[in-house]
Amino acid sequence: MLKFTHDQLRAISFEIFKVAGATDEEARIVSDLLVESNLAGHDSHGVLRIPQYVRMILNGDIKPGANIEIVRETPSTAVINGNWGFGQLIATKAMRIAIETNPIAVAIPTKNAPFVLDITTSAAAGGKIRVELGRIK
Repeated sequence: MLKFTHDQLRAISFEIFKVAGATDEEARIVSDLLVESNLAGHDSHGVLRIPQYVRMILNGDIKPGANIEIVRETPSTAVINGNWGFGQLIATKAMRIAIETNPIAVAIPTKNAPFVLDITTSAAAGGKIRVELGRIK
């Protein structure tokens, strides 16, 4: 059995996607995420997918270089058309947009007590920062 380092897998995957028509950015992001899936123990979503993705490119099911566009955006939502690009790139763009509209709040009325979820996607909670600032005095 052949064994490859994660750096070798990234490089090989990158070259395969480039030959299949992917841009440098697409090849890098998809390769990195496939290898990261393997490293995290999710082999089903790792480099095992390379032949499938190449077939999908050849069949026109994935369109390298697709223009990912924001169809509609509000301060709290966005609708994105990936135009059949790589899912990894579409999800990365969607994540970046979601990070810019940081807070997430959902309320669902029920018969008894309503369900309320109020969270953010920031790296640190505001209260934790206040505590640390108080210690700095």
